Amino acid sequence: MNHDKQEPLIGLAALMRMAYSGVDLGPLGAELVARAERNPADANALMDLSTVLQLRGNREIALATQLQALEIQQIYSPPTAAGEAKLKVLAIMAPGDLMSNTPQEF
Repeated sequence: MNHDKQEPLIGLAALMRMAYSGVDLGPLGAELVARAERNPADANALMDLSTVLQLRGNREIALATQLQALEIQQIYSPPTAAGEAKLKVLAIMAPGDLMSNTPQEF
C-alpha cells in the first residue's frame, strides 16, 4: 500500500454532504485531478475523484477512475469523525457506483 505517499481520503460522507449542501464540486474535482497528476500513486485522490464524478453524474468516467484507484490500492481508511478510532470495522466492498455497497461511512 502507498499510504505514506498520499494525502488522506476525503471520503464519501464528506463529499456527499458537500454535494447536498449545494457546494460546486467542480473545483474540488479539478484539484483531485491535479493531485493525481502530481502523484500517480495517490489512490485516495483517485477514489475521491471517482466519488465526485459520480455525484456530478459522470458514472462511466467515475467507474473507470475507481478501477484505477483499486489497481493501486485495495484498502481504504475513511476519515474518522474526531481523533483516533476506538473501534475498527472491516467492510468488504465491491467495485461499482454509489448504490453498489452499503454506505459504511453513514
